[in-house]
Amino acid sequence: MKGINNVVLIALSLIFCVGCDKDYKLVKSDDNSISFDVRVSGVAEQAQTKGTLIDDNSSSSITSFKLISWKGSDPFYPATADTSAEIKYKDSKWQPSSGNSPQWPESGDVTFYAVANLPSSGANWTNTKSSCASLSYTVPASALSQNDILMGYYKGKGNDGIAELTFYHPLTAVVFKKGVFSNVTTSITFKSISIEGVYSSGTATQSLDAGNKVSFTWDTSTSAAQTVTLAPSSGNLAVDDNDVIGEPFLLIPQSLSSDGSVTITVNATVDGVDAVFAKTLTSGEWQAGKINTYTLGNEA
Repeated sequence: MKGINNVVLIALSLIFCVGCDKDYKLVKSDDNSISFDVRVSGVAEQAQTKGTLIDDNSSSSITSFKLISWKGSDPFYPATADTSAEIKYKDSKWQPSSGNSPQWPESGDVTFYAVANLPSSGANWTNTKSSCASLSYTVPASALSQNDILMGYYKGKGNDGIAELTFYHPLTAVVFKKGVFSNVTTSITFKSISIEGVYSSGTATQSLDAGNKVSFTWDTSTSAAQTVTLAPSSGNLAVDDNDVIGEPFLLIPQSLSSDGSVTITVNATVDGVDAVFAKTLTSGEWQAGKINTYTLGNEA
């Protein structure tokens, strides 16, 4: 076990597969009612086996979403400001959970905002004006309770009656992989992984940047630092065929600074002996819609 505590975290990548949008279902309307084509932007290819990340566009990934739309500066559907409609996937198409589908106006664009995979507590999504939407979010301390929240957007007159909603990831993902551990005679298993010093809460504003692309600005001015932990209810963390350990952390984006405010702690069992590894992160940028992959090992 000589040298086993000299853990190395290798930042493999900060990549998303930009432009890897995939079609969900496309159902043309028979009248002037609004139908929806739902896509998820930025599919992360290296994490497609992870169940908590929305990584494709099948009905098992998104089954419903909340929707607010505007025509100019006036609420369009629903007609009352800051009141959302629930849209569900049923009978092979997207439709309101109650009532009739809205109708396209005779002229002019409609701006749609939507949110999917919103947790039942600790999150609040609002859309009180036609120029942006916002998400207030408190990060659960357990990684197993963190959701891959998605915020959607479309503006236009529709394509054959279809509003092509694209959903984006306002959170950042942190994934750990098993690397090379020298001097391990029999085995190494992982009991838990903790990240200390991450934001506990914040508010994201969804808007369009200068290039007319969706972007998120996070306000974390009132956020306290907290520790988030990935640990199973029993046993050890699973390691999949791609050496990914457990599930991803889904966190508020943040910059990693030289003051060493963010620390990774790994509890493991090495050749039958409990061991604790710790590493402080002093640089990097955890951006919205990115997967930040780190490899655990004692060899660079």
